[in-house]
Amino acid sequence: MDTKKFFEIIMEGSTDFIKGFITGLIEGNCVDDEAFVGADYRIGKRGGYSFLMRYFSSKKNTCTVVAGYELKEALLSISGTHHEHTPFRIIEIHEIKSAHFDVLITTYSKETGTELKGIIQNMPIETSWVPKLDILEKYDAEGKGLEAYTPLHDYELRASGRIEGSVKGVFMLYHELKKYEVAELEEINLEYAEPS
Repeated sequence: MDTKKFFEIIMEGSTDFIKGFITGLIEGNCVDDEAFVGADYRIGKRGGYSFLMRYFSSKKNTCTVVAGYELKEALLSISGTHHEHTPFRIIEIHEIKSAHFDVLITTYSKETGTELKGIIQNMPIETSWVPKLDILEKYDAEGKGLEAYTPLHDYELRASGRIEGSVKGVFMLYHELKKYEVAELEEINLEYAEPS
C-alpha cells in the first residue's frame, strides 16, 4: 500500500516556469520526489473560501502542483529564502489523502481495446474502480470489414466508472489513459486530509 504523503500546492506564476523549475529540481537530483503539474492533468478546483481568496488576491496565473513531502519542503524553502528573486509564490498548501476521477471508454478497435484492458487489469494495487468495473466486450462477425462510422462493428469495448485510490496511483493511471482518445476522462478530484 502506498502511504506516501502528497500535497496540493497552489502557486502563483508562469505555469511553464513552474513546471520547468520543478522538473529541474527532480531531474537534477536536488529532490528525490514526484510531482504532477496541473497543466498536464485536469485537477478539480478547490471550492469555497479558498477559491474566492485565490480569485481576488491573485492578478497573475495560478498553477496547481501535486507533490510529495520532500518537494513541498524544497519549494517552501526556496520561495521563503529567495522570495524577492523567485518568479513564483506559494499561495496555499493542503495535504491530500486520496484522489479520484470518472472515465468512460468506448472503442471499436480490437488493438486499442486489448491495450486498454491491459492497463485496467494492471492498475496500481492502491487504486480501484467504483463501482466494480464491468468491461463490456462484444464480437460480431457480421460487422467484419465495415467502415469505422457504421452502426455495426465486429468489435466493441465499453467500460465506465470511477477510479479512486492513492494520489500517485490515480495520477499514474490518468496519465496512461489520457494517451487514448477513446477514453473520456473527467477532472481529477482531490480528497483532503483533515487539518491537524
